[in-house]
Amino acid sequence: MKKLLIPIYWELKFSKRLLKFAILMYGLAIFAVHLSDIQLIYQLGLSLIILIEGYYRYYHYQLSATAKIRFDPNVKNWQLAINFTADYSPIHILPSTVLTTQLILLHYRLHSNRKQTLIIVKDSLTRSQYRLLLTMLKINAIKMV
Repeated sequence: MKKLLIPIYWELKFSKRLLKFAILMYGLAIFAVHLSDIQLIYQLGLSLIILIEGYYRYYHYQLSATAKIRFDPNVKNWQLAINFTADYSPIHILPSTVLTTQLILLHYRLHSNRKQTLIIVKDSLTRSQYRLLLTMLKINAIKMV
């Protein structure tokens, strides 16, 4: 008789580290614009465009910052739900996924053949959850080529 295992769930939360990094990058972009040798009106226009883009990305990130990942060890099936209102969709994790101790760049393909990336920063999970996700991805998802 085959032993059935319980599916594993991870709930990703809003990452403050990722937000700080994004603010730093947008700040450096605005600084670079003001260091350039273009007219002041163009500098202000480019800075405004960068600020609007940053606000749009921040607003979009807040809406999609919450995600759930599920792994069923019985059938080795990975599933993902972006936003808590969405249903789980089956995903195929690609070998180009990057796993580090601080960050996971999860490259996956949806059933519609669309390739996407999910950034998982260490502070979006508890320490034990992050370690478990990292281990499960190494063992069950990433096929060495």
